[in-house]
Amino acid sequence: MEKNIYYYELVVKKKKDKSEIALNNNEIYQMFEDIYNHTRSVDVYKTCELDGLYYYDFMIFNQEEMFLKIGKANMNNAIEIRDKDTFKSGPINIKENQQLNTILYFYMDFNTCIATICSSEGIGYGTAVKKLLIDKYKKDITNVSFANILSKDIIKTIMKKDIISNIEFSYAVPSDEILSSIHLNRDVFNDIQNKKSMQMTCKLCIDRNKSAFDDNRRVLTVFNDITSKYKLLKSFHIDAKNKGEKKERFNLLEYRYKDKIEYNEHDFSKYKTMYELIKSKYSNKKYEICELIQNT
Repeated sequence: MEKNIYYYELVVKKKKDKSEIALNNNEIYQMFEDIYNHTRSVDVYKTCELDGLYYYDFMIFNQEEMFLKIGKANMNNAIEIRDKDTFKSGPINIKENQQLNTILYFYMDFNTCIATICSSEGIGYGTAVKKLLIDKYKKDITNVSFANILSKDIIKTIMKKDIISNIEFSYAVPSDEILSSIHLNRDVFNDIQNKKSMQMTCKLCIDRNKSAFDDNRRVLTVFNDITSKYKLLKSFHIDAKNKGEKKERFNLLEYRYKDKIEYNEHDFSKYKTMYELIKSKYSNKKYEICELIQNT
């Protein structure tokens, strides 16, 4: 089986006087260390929970690295077990003190604060880690974000353009939220057939032949801000051009720096196997990733 892994730079900010400053790598390590020191031991690892919804298993933790298995309570009761030989199906029998979890793996290099994330559907990496830090340090920190790491080619292409104009992004939302936003009657909505997906689109229109930014690097700030707020982002398009040329459209989500890991069907729940696979991929790409961060 294959699964994508994505690389991000973890950025944590705090108040200082009347401004915001970013924590350095050691300060971020110390925050996680403080959380780790207040966890409870379970088998060979330590764990903590938040609101009975998120569970953080510290599988590996030291000054150099951290490997978390993050579980989110799965409230979906529309799943069952099926026998692949007989085709018989039935409910998943769990005890009253048990629950199903959707999981993701979060690897952090404290020397660079680059996070490598391997996620399953239904759990937002940003939301889970932000909640952990903000719940503990809500009086101290003002913002937790994951800066996207984009490929070198797209960064160079955008930075060289004379004009960055329209910005448009789409994100998936529940149907009830869409209906309330557009004031559409539920019965009328139900009459619409062959609905493929539910998305909202926001378009920021810029004056013709004018640029949205004095400094083109600002588009990366906007991109990171929006991707951190909308975990189900489907597209992020920008229009850019040089003077006298036709504009080009770029979907920045297609240029996020990522990799793939291959594993056997039953290995995803084996943290040692996933740790070795994820760390190996990161180690091979570390130098290149650090170069990309320095150039943005």
